[in-house]
Amino acid sequence: MAPPSLRARLGARPLAWLRERHQRASRPGSVCYFPPFRDRRQLTSHYHRARWYLPEVEGTCEQVTLPTATPLQPGARPAEFCTDCGAGEHIDVAPMGIAGALRAAWRSRLVLVWEKQSAVARLLLGLRRFGFPVVDVQTDDPEAVEYGAYCSLLWKHLTPGKQRFALRQENQRRFAEVAEQLRRTVYDRACVFGTGPTLEQARELDFSGCLTIACNSIVQNPDLLDHLEPRFIAAGDVVSHFGVSAYAGQFRADLASTLQRRDCWFVATDSFGYLLTLNHPEIAGRTILVPQTCDGPNYDLVADFSAPKLDSVLNILMLPLAATFCDAIYLLGCDGKIPKRDNEDFWAHAEGAQYHDLVDSGHLCHPTFDTNRQRTTHDRYNRSITETVTTGETQHGKRYACLRQSYTPTLDQRTASAEQLAEFAPRP
Repeated sequence: MAPPSLRARLGARPLAWLRERHQRASRPGSVCYFPPFRDRRQLTSHYHRARWYLPEVEGTCEQVTLPTATPLQPGARPAEFCTDCGAGEHIDVAPMGIAGALRAAWRSRLVLVWEKQSAVARLLLGLRRFGFPVVDVQTDDPEAVEYGAYCSLLWKHLTPGKQRFALRQENQRRFAEVAEQLRRTVYDRACVFGTGPTLEQARELDFSGCLTIACNSIVQNPDLLDHLEPRFIAAGDVVSHFGVSAYAGQFRADLASTLQRRDCWFVATDSFGYLLTLNHPEIAGRTILVPQTCDGPNYDLVADFSAPKLDSVLNILMLPLAATFCDAIYLLGCDGKIPKRDNEDFWAHAEGAQYHDLVDSGHLCHPTFDTNRQRTTHDRYNRSITETVTTGETQHGKRYACLRQSYTPTLDQRTASAEQLAEFAPRP
């Protein structure tokens, strides 16, 4: 009897069979770019991205291959890129041509397509629908959303599931311990601070006895931090905080300095924040990483340790943190689009709460970011605020008030009364 044909052996699952073969053939912790690089500019760009986004981690990220069509070497780090990345000793730039690059891709656990002009590159991207580990990291294609794709590579595609589970348990225990300590102090109200222009009026108010939560580039301002005394600092932007730009690098340097000098905790989502803890292990012990798995708003992170799948660090982390400890929640610096102020980088910012001279570095590193942001961010943010606030009031007994006027519609309807403002009057 003739042996069964390959088609018969595969049956109806040829792609599943091929995926299983690739899983067995690929080396854990290995990454390969495709297609081979042909010019030094693109090679330089992705090489320095790999140094930040793909740090060397034993058993997780051990070898990164950038094939080249001809002998090429990456250039020096571009000025707009951050400096707080690893040495990149695990990154291999090697000439191998198309056939060699395909062999390297087959032996790699993750394939990064940086250009899709060739039919083979488009085929690889098409295989994503069938579970193949292929990610689009094109920097000039808005549909690729490379800044988000790059930022989640390590957590989503390379860190083993058992390790992610263990890390989530560790961070949940850490937060529960912090929450237990904080609840020994009975806070009657919480205040969250955005970086909008009204933050400049924070010194007119007294936040004694208030659970305070700050965010983003406020970390650059030690004097303001002395006044706010935040117990939590949150951030979540894949460009401004976890990205490869000089702006993000300066934020991380100031964050590290803040956490090393103050009694506070940094809170981020695990899919992005884990990358920061690997590149900055000196602050890993002061960081709480929350899984972003909650389908709606969350009002008690102790009972349900998951961040909402909403928009903006305010809705994802800051308001859930505030609601976990207090029913009365105040906001300052959450101003929305201010008509009387230059919204210089999509939003307007308070003095001392924005790295104004480094904003362009983010746009140079991620040229499609602003295109996507202008199209969707404002509407998503407004919807997220409405969902968080109205659900909190109607179903969870929360009360929200802005200490200064906001141009976000839902918040503008909740400007603090004179009686509420009196709670923040400076003490004699």
